[in-house]
Amino acid sequence: MRLLFVCTGNICRSTMAEGIARSAISGAYPGQPGPVEVASAGIAGLDGEEPTAEAVRAMEERGIDIRGYVAQTVSRSLTAASDLVLVMEERQRAHVSALAGSAMVPVFLLLKLAEAARVVLRAEGHGLDRIGPRALESVVSVATVMERNDAWELPSQQYEVSDPMGMPLEWYIRAADIMEIAVGDILEVLLGPSA
Repeated sequence: MRLLFVCTGNICRSTMAEGIARSAISGAYPGQPGPVEVASAGIAGLDGEEPTAEAVRAMEERGIDIRGYVAQTVSRSLTAASDLVLVMEERQRAHVSALAGSAMVPVFLLLKLAEAARVVLRAEGHGLDRIGPRALESVVSVATVMERNDAWELPSQQYEVSDPMGMPLEWYIRAADIMEIAVGDILEVLLGPSA
């Protein structure tokens, strides 16, 4: 399974989300490759750039090293090679969806898919696959229905992860806190409770 995180420049939010996911997956599958591959990109990726110093520090506070990550621009091929694309803002979702064209790649706001993941986790025993190969199908199906029916708990703008670029370290830490919970909920569905 391939998971792609997308933000604007791929030097803050999506890179931090990738680091959080990689750390959780390696923790769940120590010493071996996990069943989920993770990457990140930006709609205006600053190709070859490293994460901002604040992003690196926010991750270091969690024991996660993202210093070796390098920014890249999201492409049609990168999108098509993914099983799920998670974005930080609605405009990024529109960009990636247009880029994907006819490819049937689900693209969701990270925080919306996390809410759908919590629905799946609560629905254990009600016919939804919580874990395993069909878990991605379950969470995408729930999120699609929630999107179609506008059944989200919060107003739309509250599902965007604010861009901390140019802001103090506290903004990066706040974004990382939000993403860590969301990524954890999604991975719990995809990998099981140990994620």
